[in-house]
Amino acid sequence: MVPEFDAAENIASRHHRFDRRELKFVISTAQRDAMLPVLAEHMEIDPYADSDGVYPIVSVYYDSPGREAYFERARGVVPRHKLRVRAYDAGGSTEAVFAEIKTKLRQRVVKRRIRLQRDEALALCHGERPKASLSSREPVLVGDIPRGVG
Repeated sequence: MVPEFDAAENIASRHHRFDRRELKFVISTAQRDAMLPVLAEHMEIDPYADSDGVYPIVSVYYDSPGREAYFERARGVVPRHKLRVRAYDAGGSTEAVFAEIKTKLRQRVVKRRIRLQRDEALALCHGERPKASLSSREPVLVGDIPRGVG
């Protein structure tokens, strides 16, 4: 189960930044099957997953009316930016919802996100300011979300 949103939690802890390198490879089913036991020795099942090791992740991506993000991806524009709302849902009210800006520069990915209630995250990506109090860093992220998207 994903921890419930706690309105009393430290507001600054809702703001996150991730900076990582992504390398993706196409592998065969046989290669995957050979790798899984080796990886299992070094990894743990996500504690929020169900008995099969999965849980739903729902993403809503936003673009401009002219589909700029789509065409930038098609043309290979670097850097590219994506705006999305992502929910890690374990069923019912135990979900973690984030408004995120994801920037990709070749193999490097920087993701900035803010945890909000679902309706606030969706409203934010439609140009509305969140009703919740913001920490000193969060207005910068909120201000970076493009207006008129969605």
